[in-house]
Amino acid sequence: MSAARIEPIGPERLVVIDGDVPDGALAGLSTLRLGPREHLVLDAEASALPPLGGALAIDVGDAHEGWTLSGPGAARLLAKACTLDLALVRPGEATRTAMAGVPAILRRVDPEAWELRVDRGYAAWLEAWLRSLQDVA
Repeated sequence: MSAARIEPIGPERLVVIDGDVPDGALAGLSTLRLGPREHLVLDAEASALPPLGGALAIDVGDAHEGWTLSGPGAARLLAKACTLDLALVRPGEATRTAMAGVPAILRRVDPEAWELRVDRGYAAWLEAWLRSLQDVA
Protein backbone atom coordinates (compact mmCIF):
# COMPACT_ATOMS: atom_id res chain seq x y z
CA MET A 1 0.00 0.00 0.00
CA SER A 2 1.21 3.50 -0.78
CA ALA A 3 1.37 5.35 2.49
CA ALA A 4 -0.43 8.63 2.81
CA ARG A 5 1.59 11.72 3.60
CA ILE A 6 0.42 13.51 6.75
CA GLU A 7 1.48 17.16 6.95
CA PRO A 8 0.35 19.70 9.60
CA ILE A 9 -1.85 22.64 8.59
CA GLY A 10 -1.43 25.96 10.24
CA PRO A 11 -1.25 27.70 12.40
CA GLU A 12 -4.45 29.30 11.22
CA ARG A 13 -7.14 31.52 12.68
CA LEU A 14 -10.70 30.37 12.12
CA VAL A 15 -14.10 32.04 12.14
CA VAL A 16 -17.40 30.16 12.36
CA ILE A 17 -20.36 31.83 10.67
CA ASP A 18 -23.88 30.85 11.67
CA GLY A 19 -26.80 32.17 9.66
CA ASP A 20 -27.78 33.23 6.16
CA VAL A 21 -24.88 34.97 4.43
CA PRO A 22 -25.64 37.52 1.69
CA ASP A 23 -24.61 36.39 -1.81
CA GLY A 24 -21.00 37.24 -2.51
CA ALA A 25 -20.20 38.32 1.05
CA LEU A 26 -17.55 35.61 1.43
CA ALA A 27 -16.07 35.98 -2.07
CA GLY A 28 -12.30 35.98 -2.01
CA LEU A 29 -12.13 34.26 1.38
CA SER A 30 -11.09 30.66 1.90
CA THR A 31 -14.35 29.26 3.22
CA LEU A 32 -15.68 25.78 3.97
CA ARG A 33 -19.44 25.39 3.72
CA LEU A 34 -20.41 22.93 6.45
CA GLY A 35 -24.17 23.26 6.11
CA PRO A 36 -26.84 25.48 4.63
CA ARG A 37 -26.28 28.11 7.33
CA GLU A 38 -22.81 27.24 8.62
CA HIS A 39 -19.43 28.25 7.22
CA LEU A 40 -15.87 28.04 8.47
CA VAL A 41 -13.62 30.86 7.26
CA LEU A 42 -9.91 29.98 7.20
CA ASP A 43 -7.16 32.41 8.18
CA ALA A 44 -9.47 35.27 9.12
CA GLU A 45 -10.79 37.27 12.04
CA ALA A 46 -14.46 38.11 12.52
CA SER A 47 -13.75 41.83 12.80
CA ALA A 48 -12.16 41.83 9.32
CA LEU A 49 -15.10 40.17 7.54
CA PRO A 50 -17.46 42.17 5.35
CA PRO A 51 -21.04 42.82 6.54
CA LEU A 52 -22.89 39.50 6.87
CA GLY A 53 -26.46 40.69 7.30
CA GLY A 54 -27.96 38.79 10.22
CA ALA A 55 -25.34 36.03 10.27
CA LEU A 56 -23.21 35.67 13.39
CA ALA A 57 -19.41 35.48 12.98
CA ILE A 58 -17.49 33.99 15.91
CA ASP A 59 -13.71 33.88 16.23
CA VAL A 60 -12.60 30.40 17.25
CA GLY A 61 -8.95 31.32 16.86
CA ASP A 62 -6.62 28.37 16.89
CA ALA A 63 -9.02 26.02 18.67
CA HIS A 64 -8.52 23.47 15.88
CA GLU A 65 -5.44 21.69 14.58
CA GLY A 66 -5.29 19.99 11.26
CA TRP A 67 -3.38 18.03 8.67
CA THR A 68 -3.28 17.56 4.96
CA LEU A 69 -3.40 13.87 4.05
CA SER A 70 -2.28 13.26 0.50
CA GLY A 71 -1.15 10.59 -1.89
CA PRO A 72 -2.74 7.46 -3.30
CA GLY A 73 -3.22 5.96 0.18
CA ALA A 74 -4.92 9.01 1.76
CA ALA A 75 -8.51 7.91 1.15
CA ARG A 76 -7.75 4.38 2.37
CA LEU A 77 -6.20 5.76 5.55
CA LEU A 78 -9.19 8.05 6.19
CA ALA A 79 -11.62 5.19 5.51
CA LYS A 80 -10.05 3.27 8.41
CA ALA A 81 -11.05 6.05 10.79
CA CYS A 82 -14.39 7.14 9.36
CA THR A 83 -17.66 5.55 8.23
CA LEU A 84 -18.38 8.36 5.76
CA ASP A 85 -18.50 7.28 2.09
CA LEU A 86 -15.53 9.36 0.97
CA ALA A 87 -16.40 8.89 -2.71
CA LEU A 88 -19.42 11.14 -2.16
CA VAL A 89 -17.26 14.09 -1.06
CA ARG A 90 -16.25 16.01 -4.19
CA PRO A 91 -13.10 18.15 -4.44
CA GLY A 92 -13.74 21.50 -2.75
CA GLU A 93 -16.48 20.13 -0.48
CA ALA A 94 -16.26 19.87 3.30
CA THR A 95 -18.32 18.04 5.89
CA ARG A 96 -18.47 17.26 9.57
CA THR A 97 -17.86 13.64 10.51
CA ALA A 98 -16.29 11.53 13.23
CA MET A 99 -12.74 10.23 12.82
CA ALA A 100 -12.04 7.37 15.20
CA GLY A 101 -14.88 8.72 17.33
CA VAL A 102 -13.49 12.28 17.37
CA PRO A 103 -15.62 15.10 15.91
CA ALA A 104 -13.83 16.38 12.81
CA ILE A 105 -14.11 18.61 9.78
CA LEU A 106 -13.01 16.91 6.59
CA ARG A 107 -12.40 18.70 3.28
CA ARG A 108 -11.49 17.09 0.00
CA VAL A 109 -8.92 19.28 -1.70
CA ASP A 110 -8.47 17.16 -4.83
CA PRO A 111 -8.82 13.46 -5.74
CA GLU A 112 -5.77 12.46 -3.66
CA ALA A 113 -5.62 15.18 -0.99
CA TRP A 114 -7.74 15.89 2.08
CA GLU A 115 -7.68 18.37 4.96
CA LEU A 116 -8.68 17.15 8.40
CA ARG A 117 -9.33 19.48 11.36
CA VAL A 118 -10.17 18.53 14.95
CA ASP A 119 -10.43 20.31 18.28
CA ARG A 120 -6.96 20.98 19.63
CA GLY A 121 -7.54 18.73 22.66
CA TYR A 122 -7.88 15.65 20.42
CA ALA A 123 -5.16 16.53 17.93
CA ALA A 124 -2.10 14.76 19.37
CA TRP A 125 -4.02 11.54 20.01
CA LEU A 126 -5.67 11.48 16.56
CA GLU A 127 -2.43 12.28 14.76
CA ALA A 128 -0.62 9.45 16.56
CA TRP A 129 -3.52 7.09 15.79
CA LEU A 130 -3.52 8.01 12.07
CA ARG A 131 0.26 7.63 11.85
CA SER A 132 0.04 4.19 13.48
CA LEU A 133 -2.31 3.11 10.69
CA GLN A 134 -0.22 4.48 7.82
CA ASP A 135 1.58 1.26 7.03
CA VAL A 136 -1.09 -1.21 8.07
CA ALA A 137 -2.61 -2.97 5.07
